[in-house]
Amino acid sequence: MFTYAVFEALSDPNRRTILRLLTAEDLTAGALAAHFEISRPAVSRHLRVLRQAGLVSQRRAGRQRIYRLEPEVLQEAADWLFALASRRILAGEEATEELGRPQDRPARRTSGAPDWKQW
Repeated sequence: MFTYAVFEALSDPNRRTILRLLTAEDLTAGALAAHFEISRPAVSRHLRVLRQAGLVSQRRAGRQRIYRLEPEVLQEAADWLFALASRRILAGEEATEELGRPQDRPARRTSGAPDWKQW
């Protein structure tokens, strides 16, 4: 089951890039770090966040750690988002009435929001 940690992990563009790289093949931390201008320890911290969220797993091969994408967790999050969006679309007017008129709703926070177009 996915948790809030999945969305927190996906909020960072470096972590989304790591996930994109891992879609092609399993990679070591060093191979991943070669794609970034940030330090290798910073990449390792991003990998730890991804592991804790269940998005990435690791295995040892000698002295190296090889990282692998765990797509099941992403699929669960995508299914949840799709179900949420579907409910909103199907609810139509009911949902609009429940939320009130636009001027009655609090303003949405836009700063710091992830750019999902990059994903």
